[in-house]
Amino acid sequence: MTEADANAVYAAGWSESALFDAIQVCGVFNLVNRFIEGTGVQSPGNDPRQADEATLIRYRSDTFYTDFGRENGLDIP
Repeated sequence: MTEADANAVYAAGWSESALFDAIQVCGVFNLVNRFIEGTGVQSPGNDPRQADEATLIRYRSDTFYTDFGRENGLDIP
């Protein structure tokens, strides 16, 4: 991103704060995509009707995200 890019965004009516928020969202999205691709996580698909019941129960679990973190080496208390 260059100063000219930022100026074009400001000229479109965005504030510096709004631009910063957009940059943060893009950065986090990029980070998560790289994490997911790097760990080999497979998508269950876009249609939950095609997932088996055991998969749906796992995804609905209150501990799904912490379980995922532990499985990928995070030290979660």
